[in-house]
Amino acid sequence: SVAAFESVGAVMVVAFLIVPAATAWLIANSMRSMLVISSLVGVSAIWIGTFASGEINSSVSATSAVAAGAIFAVIAIVKKVLSLRA
Repeated sequence: SVAAFESVGAVMVVAFLIVPAATAWLIANSMRSMLVISSLVGVSAIWIGTFASGEINSSVSATSAVAAGAIFAVIAIVKKVLSLRA
C-alpha cells in the first residue's frame, strides 16, 4: 500500500479502502456478507469508472473513486428511504 500512495495519491487509496467497506457495512448482516459486498462494490466502481472515464475523457482512478462514492450515496439513500417506510 506504500507504493499505491506514491503512484495514485492518498485520496484515491483511502477512497478505495474505505468506501467499499463503508458501503458494505450499511447493508451487510455478517462479516462474510460484508466481505462479499465490499468486493462487489469495489469491482463495480472500477468497471463503472473505467467505462465512464472513456466517455467523459477523464482520469480512470478519479472517475472510479467518484463511482464508488456514488454507489455509497445511492445505497445510503435507499436504506434511509426504506427505513422511513418501516
